Amino acid sequence: MKIKMKSWLHKDKLPTDIFNKLGLRGLGQGKVKDGKNYKYYKRYMELWKKKDAAYQTKMDKKLDLWLTMKLLPTDVYRQLGLRGVKSNEPLISSSGKAL
Repeated sequence: MKIKMKSWLHKDKLPTDIFNKLGLRGLGQGKVKDGKNYKYYKRYMELWKKKDAAYQTKMDKKLDLWLTMKLLPTDVYRQLGLRGVKSNEPLISSSGKAL
């Protein structure tokens, strides 16, 4: 299970997806903690929170640097590898959701 969790984290699988993969969906609110895979979901949530916090810290530092440097949105897009994106265009992720 450790290998699966590492893979899920590496692929940025959302906790809700993992909840479903572990068969916890549909158990009912009072029965989820009794599910045989709940301990894995709980551990995944702990790992997800750590990963998310580290990512947020990294992005906060980048944002502070960009603000200090007074970069324009087009400059930031270039640094992020988003060449050709205009600053007034909404960014869309591969899942089709606006970023």
